[in-house]
Amino acid sequence: MRAFAYLSGVVFAPSWLWLLAYQAMVLKRNLMIMYESATTGISTAQIIDRQNASSGMWAFAEGNEVIYLVVLFYLLWPIVFNIVGRVATITASPKARRVANLPE
Repeated sequence: MRAFAYLSGVVFAPSWLWLLAYQAMVLKRNLMIMYESATTGISTAQIIDRQNASSGMWAFAEGNEVIYLVVLFYLLWPIVFNIVGRVATITASPKARRVANLPE
């Protein structure tokens, strides 16, 4: 049951997370095309034409990559949030830290 709850949380992740994963995939795709063009000497238009000839394979691979990135970002989000919180408390002024540590 926990696995289902976790997977439903990933599938119904916020739209900004899906958008971020898609944009990361597009950036990687463009960088890979530029890299292949620079290393092989083939123009980027020819590389894109070759990818368009087998577009189904590329679309499936890019879809898998987006799903992988959504899961990765979903799992890394709490870690990044905690790191930012710790850095904020370290860089806060001593007076603000004293007030935050007072009992209520």
